[in-house]
Amino acid sequence: MKCKPIPRGVIIAALVCAVLPVTFAYASATIIGAGQAASASEQVFAQATAQNSASSSAQAEPQPPNPDDPRFAAFVYAVVSIKPYKDDPKATVHWMGSQDSPDGFTMHNAPMALMISQAYRTEHSRLAGAPDWVKNERYDVEAKMDPEVADALQKLSPADQKLARQHMLRVLVRDYLKVAFHMETTQVSIYELEIGKNGPKLKAADPNAPEQGMRVSGSGGITTWDAKGTKLSSMMGQLSYVMGRPVYDKTGLTEKYDFTLKYTPDRTASAGAAVDNPAPPDEAPPITIAIEEQLGLKLVSGKGPMDSIVIDHVERPSGN
Repeated sequence: MKCKPIPRGVIIAALVCAVLPVTFAYASATIIGAGQAASASEQVFAQATAQNSASSSAQAEPQPPNPDDPRFAAFVYAVVSIKPYKDDPKATVHWMGSQDSPDGFTMHNAPMALMISQAYRTEHSRLAGAPDWVKNERYDVEAKMDPEVADALQKLSPADQKLARQHMLRVLVRDYLKVAFHMETTQVSIYELEIGKNGPKLKAADPNAPEQGMRVSGSGGITTWDAKGTKLSSMMGQLSYVMGRPVYDKTGLTEKYDFTLKYTPDRTASAGAAVDNPAPPDEAPPITIAIEEQLGLKLVSGKGPMDSIVIDHVERPSGN
């Protein structure tokens, strides 16, 4: 199976969609920009839907959503192609990442760590214990569903679409990478995203329009996030990656917004530091300052839980 051709252009770009828009609403598209100016990867996380179970005397705690629920057993990819990535020296656009389509999943120029992380992700999670090749070797993956599976997927609720998509990725990595793992949870340094002292500077989007996601691009050493109809919760994965630690949304803002964020990578100031030295007019500030100046929000340091996906066993895929 041949992977889709890369569009030609002049900048490195990434589309981070809220899943189908499922989010990865996983089933969503997550594309990672390549290069220093657009180095963020998007991990968009599945939204929790509470399922209550009754006990003989009282209501039990709501059960977390489970991609391995038997309801999703029939959702699998019928055809899968995995090949080592081959760089095209003549290409003018280089992108890496993954993207969902109505009947499939594509990963391009990306390590298997990305696909494994997407398959077993939690709200805040990281991969641990994986051999170097999982993080460094790059692959192209193309997976397609049978037509009847794709039709059944579209009939699910958005929340169940996310879970079904994640289930399909879990089956894929188990079958083709022979992944075995366990989870560990520890307390780590985090950031909390809060409303700044002067209030948010976000433009409300049409509440009836579907979430369109966020485009990430880089040019001239500056990274730009251009969001349309996007909830702040949908960018937490991207923001966590850029900041190097989990970011929890504590703004209380649940609407969809249109916004643009421009910042210079690798000059991040510590959260909570005073914004005393704005960047010159001809360059973008570090991301912590950009978030406060451009979005009216702020990052505050704290402690919180982090789930580690600890790899116990994984095998290189055989080219097919």
